[in-house]
Amino acid sequence: MVAVLQLDAAGVPHRWIGIEDAAIYSAKGLVLWEVGTPVKTLRGGINARTGVRSEMDVKPVIALAGGIWCAQEFRTPAPERGLIFARDRYTCAYCAQGFSESQLTVDHIVPESRGGAYAYMNLVAACRECNGRKGARTPEEAGMCRSGHRTHRAATRRSCSATGACSPISTRTLQQDFQGTRDSGCCH
Repeated sequence: MVAVLQLDAAGVPHRWIGIEDAAIYSAKGLVLWEVGTPVKTLRGGINARTGVRSEMDVKPVIALAGGIWCAQEFRTPAPERGLIFARDRYTCAYCAQGFSESQLTVDHIVPESRGGAYAYMNLVAACRECNGRKGARTPEEAGMCRSGHRTHRAATRRSCSATGACSPISTRTLQQDFQGTRDSGCCH
């Protein structure tokens, strides 16, 4: 199914709609502007007077006249365990070992008890042993370093011993990979 992104008058994304809904808004004169190469050309009947068939191009992004919707209506989807595990490549964020989905848990980097959000940026895959050892502490407080849990940091994974001492798995440094930026936490 081809979808059209519906924007409000200010250009803020509102929702995805079908081609038919976009055509209805256009026919009613509610489209302020549209962007992109047409994703579909709809053909109607033939005008009895002119003999010309009606056609309507539906573009992938349309802005509708009317009110400006609240941004809360265009939310980021709630985190899902499977997506977090896939993002982290089924690797524990603390010991950098690979595990099956059944052996992994989702851990809050900043614990919920300390106001840590249930959001993708605060959740990582962790093996049961590391998650239990970390408990309701931050990785730094628990003496555990975080591996590069984001996909773009996979090349800079680090290994932690039971004492919390960290050593790089990759020979490349953060400076080489990220032009001088450093990872936060106990692993430097």
